[in-house]
Amino acid sequence: MIHVCFPLHDQSGLYSKYEGVAICSLLEKTREDISIHIICDKTLSSENKMRLHTLVEEHKQKIFFYEIEINNVFNKIKALEKFTIGTLFRLKIADVLPTNIDKVIYLDADIIVDLDIKELWDVNIDKYMIAAKQYAENNYFLCKQNIVGKNKYFNAGVLVLNLSGIRSRHDLFEESIRFFSKYPECEFADNDALNFIFYDEVLYLDEKYNVFTSSLRKDKRIFSQCIYHFAGDYINYIEMEEFDILFIKYLFKTPWGSNQHVFAWVVEKLKMKEEQITIYQKLLQCGKEKKKIIFGASGILRGKILSNFSFTHDFDYCVDNNNQKIGCVIGGLKVYHPKKILEEKINMFIVIIVSKEYCKEIRNQLLDYGLNNEQIFDGIKLLTESQGGYRVN
Repeated sequence: MIHVCFPLHDQSGLYSKYEGVAICSLLEKTREDISIHIICDKTLSSENKMRLHTLVEEHKQKIFFYEIEINNVFNKIKALEKFTIGTLFRLKIADVLPTNIDKVIYLDADIIVDLDIKELWDVNIDKYMIAAKQYAENNYFLCKQNIVGKNKYFNAGVLVLNLSGIRSRHDLFEESIRFFSKYPECEFADNDALNFIFYDEVLYLDEKYNVFTSSLRKDKRIFSQCIYHFAGDYINYIEMEEFDILFIKYLFKTPWGSNQHVFAWVVEKLKMKEEQITIYQKLLQCGKEKKKIIFGASGILRGKILSNFSFTHDFDYCVDNNNQKIGCVIGGLKVYHPKKILEEKINMFIVIIVSKEYCKEIRNQLLDYGLNNEQIFDGIKLLTESQGGYRVN
């Protein structure tokens, strides 16, 4: 029996289809008996859960669900401005999977399996805690801090985990909490935690087990019989590569592939694109007469959004609830307390929120200040789909 684990956090209810496609591709390409283990939270709807059940049962395989709740433990991690809480679910694998399961393959949801997963399952990791693809980058937080050596950083989107070894030598979840407490500024959340915890206990996998589609697009490489990983990438419907075609192929084989569901998906994408265009039109209409204020002094999302603009010419100043940031100049913008907004003339300014995690709370704060919704913009909607900020998920 091969055991494969996926995470699933689906706040919008629209992301489950991607996991369904990943599971479908896995089941279609593998002849062995497989147990699918889904670590999820309350955001997984009963409807989507039933669709996943149907998909796996149609392939005469087994599926198990493990509902957890870890939001309150990790709510201060900087990296969650870029990633959802679901990325941290893999840190609970050793705790929630039955103790008689000694080994498991972990896969992110943005995966297409184009090989028999038994190849990966047969990799011997008895002497290691984890097997992963080496990621030849040395400019990440852990590498810059000399915590992980050059060319030793690995990507955690595809993993083989020695659960018996991890349970006997580590407390993965508790060690992760200590890591985030010590390094809250880490860029890649649990990916950084896993690199830190399992440093020198890693078996590096062949590239074919975790091929980044963005790299294939950039280098114009052709790669088949592999595991495609849409890390930071998206389905290109205009200039489709082999992996884009595979996504569509498997989508139509899932319960989300009916005409009704595909039509709703396309309509949702069109609505979001229309909304994005409307936001940019409103920003252009502001001209020089209205001030443009950024709410949020730091974070990955802020950097991505402001990279699309000229810092000093397009925005007047920044506000932030963090008193330690007030008075600083960050990215060419001086940071003030949010109440400075109350000094501005009514309807003569707009505010762009650049915090993904606290967007709702900040919007409510601004509404309490007397602003109206027409003055407040969700910054993530200024990003394109390829930048990771405007995909339907």
